[in-house]
Amino acid sequence: MKKGKLKSGAYLGFMFALPAMIYMLVFIGYPMIQNLILSLKNVDVYTFADSSKQQFLGLANYLELFTDTNSIMTKSIVNTLIFTVGSIFSSSLSVSDWRFCSAGNSRAVRSSGA
Repeated sequence: MKKGKLKSGAYLGFMFALPAMIYMLVFIGYPMIQNLILSLKNVDVYTFADSSKQQFLGLANYLELFTDTNSIMTKSIVNTLIFTVGSIFSSSLSVSDWRFCSAGNSRAVRSSGA
């Protein structure tokens, strides 16, 4: 195989992937960066549109989120962990029940199929 043909194929592949990369940068990357910047500022409904009124706080918002006694973050983390453990437990029960029944150990009434 010629080197020019391989380079041409790589170039063509990059050109096909370029619209998807541009789309992801514009619609995923840019909003993520803007949200990260906004999370480091004191922003409310009244100062959202006017960036000159937004005060830079740094990591103070995150510090308050995790250390405040009235924060809902700890409650939401606990609820998420309970839901995750419950989901894993119920899924494992259903899989073990399926294996038990498929091994012919079920007392359920089966239709004759005819």
